[in-house]
Amino acid sequence: MADSPSPPPASRTPSPSDWLLRLIPDPPEWLLRMGRSLSIPGLLVATLFFAASLSPSLLPRGFVLQGIVSGLSLSAGYALGTSWRWLWGYLELPLPEHRTQRALLWGTAAACGLVALVFLWQASGWQNGIRALMEMEPVDTARPWSVGSIALVVFLVLLGLGRLFLFLSRLLSRRLKRGMPRRVANVLGLTLAAALFWSAADGLLFRQLITTADQSFQQLDAAREATDQPPANPLRTGSSASLVSWEDLGRTGRDFVAATPTATELEAFRAPAAPGTADPTPEPDTSTPLP
Repeated sequence: MADSPSPPPASRTPSPSDWLLRLIPDPPEWLLRMGRSLSIPGLLVATLFFAASLSPSLLPRGFVLQGIVSGLSLSAGYALGTSWRWLWGYLELPLPEHRTQRALLWGTAAACGLVALVFLWQASGWQNGIRALMEMEPVDTARPWSVGSIALVVFLVLLGLGRLFLFLSRLLSRRLKRGMPRRVANVLGLTLAAALFWSAADGLLFRQLITTADQSFQQLDAAREATDQPPANPLRTGSSASLVSWEDLGRTGRDFVAATPTATELEAFRAPAAPGTADPTPEPDTSTPLP
């Protein structure tokens, strides 16, 4: 007698967690590749630098400045940790297996993210303490997210530039290896890549920043308020009798001329003190001859 076919296995009823996982979209592949390429020592040192940048300072910082400072600190720490990891591999010291490295990477990323969130939350309280001492208004409740977003953008931009620099250096080294020793080609490729990056930064970035700052200060210097009027005294700079026009003085020059005391104000300042009060500017003691 032939065996009867076994019944098909019963389908499992989806649990609520399965429905929740279906709602969460899969991250893009480029994001997964970027996450796998991160350095564990780089993340650890970067988190330490990031936390240190959020510590209390002598002066209060706006969220934009704080975000830029934290992003630069994050990038510097990551570069230092990555350099240590490269030195470890260059010395051919033992490394964990690939699966162990992946598990350590995601665990380190989660721990570093938690530490960063804690310090971002505490930083607002530290800033409010400094602002209270200086009689300033407290920071906004959304400040941690603003600071974290700006720092992350700065870090990603610098990380992209750093990887572009490494790509260019390796590309030049591969081309130079065809006609020279490997180590000499690596040094020359690194030098040429640094020269190209410096030329691009000096020719494009720095000049553009200087031009933008110069135009901004020119607009600020040319701005005039409603009460900003030239002096009526012909002896004052910027008056109708002056060889220098009121507009050519600039904002700082106009403020200086407008704040110049009059003869009446100087006489009132040097007026004799009332009986029974000390002279605010006593005459120097000349009884002892100078050597």
